[in-house]
Amino acid sequence: MNDTPLHAFRIERSGPLSPESQMVLSQVLSTSLSTAAAGTTMSAHCTPEGTIERVFTSSGANAVDRAFQIAKAFNSRSEPVDPPTLAASHIAALEYGPDSALAAATQAGTSLTSVAEAIDAYLTSGEWIAVSVRKPEPKERSRWNIWHDFHRPGAVSTHSRRSDAVIVSIYAGSHAPDRAQNALRQFHSALGGFELIPETQVLDGRDERRPLWRVAGLSALVGGVATAGRYFWDSIEQTIGTPLASSIEPALMPAQLLGLGVAAVASAVAVLHQYGYLPSAAKQARALLEDGLAPAPAKRSGSPKKPKAATTSQKVVDGVAQLVETPRQDGDYPLAARSFMVGSELAAAVLLPGSSARSGVASTASRELPSAVRSVHGPEIGTSDGQVAKLSFADLWAGVFVIGKPGSGKSKLLEWLWAWMQSQLTPLHHAKQHTAYDGAMIAFDTKDDGQLTRGLSDWSAVTGVHTTVIDIAADTPMPLSIFSKEGTLRQRSERVLDALSYLIGEAAGPRFRETAGTVIPLSLLVDAAVTNDRPWLPKDASLFAYAHILTGAAWTCPGDADT
Repeated sequence: MNDTPLHAFRIERSGPLSPESQMVLSQVLSTSLSTAAAGTTMSAHCTPEGTIERVFTSSGANAVDRAFQIAKAFNSRSEPVDPPTLAASHIAALEYGPDSALAAATQAGTSLTSVAEAIDAYLTSGEWIAVSVRKPEPKERSRWNIWHDFHRPGAVSTHSRRSDAVIVSIYAGSHAPDRAQNALRQFHSALGGFELIPETQVLDGRDERRPLWRVAGLSALVGGVATAGRYFWDSIEQTIGTPLASSIEPALMPAQLLGLGVAAVASAVAVLHQYGYLPSAAKQARALLEDGLAPAPAKRSGSPKKPKAATTSQKVVDGVAQLVETPRQDGDYPLAARSFMVGSELAAAVLLPGSSARSGVASTASRELPSAVRSVHGPEIGTSDGQVAKLSFADLWAGVFVIGKPGSGKSKLLEWLWAWMQSQLTPLHHAKQHTAYDGAMIAFDTKDDGQLTRGLSDWSAVTGVHTTVIDIAADTPMPLSIFSKEGTLRQRSERVLDALSYLIGEAAGPRFRETAGTVIPLSLLVDAAVTNDRPWLPKDASLFAYAHILTGAAWTCPGDADT
């Protein structure tokens, strides 16, 4: 594509994406992308002013028409611009690696608007996301279908199996490596129907230099052993005072020279590569991105191993027939590591303009704190430009969600809200003649580390409010009755099983209902008469505590083991 003129077009929103346009979106994008030049790039980048610009960059005589058709499909308009400079201190790419897997994602529920919102909310000044695309070859599509159907037999409504699917590579750039990688994760997670769980790889050339350092290390080891051997041999000759006739020492000198020489050359090449004096894939990718293009999706070198199901065959050994089992073989990923088969609308999702022209970070930074969160009486939740933000009782009553990355302080904020609300129950608050807050407070700690429980308990000690901690799986928990006791035993069990299935979801596994369906009814049968006859059982415990015991929990049972 570098030999032909590039055409770049900014995609700007004209109106909302209507349901009618979404219906024909796949058809329009399939026609526009499947015939586009390999390496056609669609990008979203945040300008220094904090605005998010979507740009379609391609070559060829039909680039203008393609940009127009894509913009029309998104209910937007296309305007000619200069190709964007996608430069960044750190660049990362999505990659199918050793820890990657095929996910159970379908086309159902796909929302391209959520992709635009994810991009707008995350990108800051100088950051970008770019998607390059090309049409898959027939053999690539065949290999993908074989591999996909083996790992997801019977899967329907998947993007990658459609005839309009294209191959993409996805890159992101930022001032920090973790920001570039997180941008890819945010973008990937918003792509409903993206069937892979990929990894992120920073393009710093380390993967290219790693083989060189390995060669240098092994060669240095060979040279070092040969050097040590010659030194040891000379020491023996000096000790006995007589030269030893042997073919070993002459062979050590070439090994010494070759090993140390190869180690020096490999190390020198690796150092020159690291400082950019030699060509590399990472260097070429940066050069392309600075011209507004992401590297075209690569083609896999060599044929991948096909997946095979486990088989059982009969083999006669010494006249005796034996069954021989051949284990399942998952096969190789059918495409290049940074190439992914996706539906055309997923490939172009990065071009869909968001509802706001400004990034979430930029618009938040320039927004004045509303008086509604400054003048209300409620817990303090943060500051903005020195002004304290608070939550009102109405907001607390309507529901509050705390969302953030792991380790960002979500639990600490919940602990503070807990402490503040408890402070409304103390006599000290009444003495100040503030409006009293009457009601009960309940917190559910769903993590198994107990840190939130300890934090809430510590705040309760500070506020002086008595708090009871209930562990539904403990030996002697306070009974917790959250299910109706009306109906037959089967009806009561089904209510419990339905609630557990809803809470646990797909992680429950295929045999969960079968196992829990046996344990839960037995747990519901445990009453005062049962515990009176068996004094080693806890009295008045919850059904989950009894279920915990029935499923094999460690429990001291005095007397007869058959009791």
